[in-house]
Amino acid sequence: MNEQKVNAGTRLAAMFLDHVIMTFAMMIFAIPEMVATFSKAFNVGHDLPQASLFGDSVYIMFVGFAFYWCKDSINGRSPAKRILKLQVVDNTTGIAASPIKCWIRNIFLGF
Repeated sequence: MNEQKVNAGTRLAAMFLDHVIMTFAMMIFAIPEMVATFSKAFNVGHDLPQASLFGDSVYIMFVGFAFYWCKDSINGRSPAKRILKLQVVDNTTGIAASPIKCWIRNIFLGF
């Protein structure tokens, strides 16, 4: 167990870099839905528009959210943590945190 203390600036940099990387990754899933929605705006017709909170392929975007929330699940390292050579560890054991602990951590970091 190689225990290192990481300063707040490095942690914030990793968090910001993760957010940028994951946002671009999520956009891969969001762009098709955005294009489909915007293309319907230029349709001219006499039919009433269907009131829908979600589009047809919005559920694909949930894959992007799942990817964002599970970013640390592989050996406690997200893309930014791999770049900065950081790792999420369990406080009690000192080894890489389990995927479920990383998922819970990421869910509550967003709120």
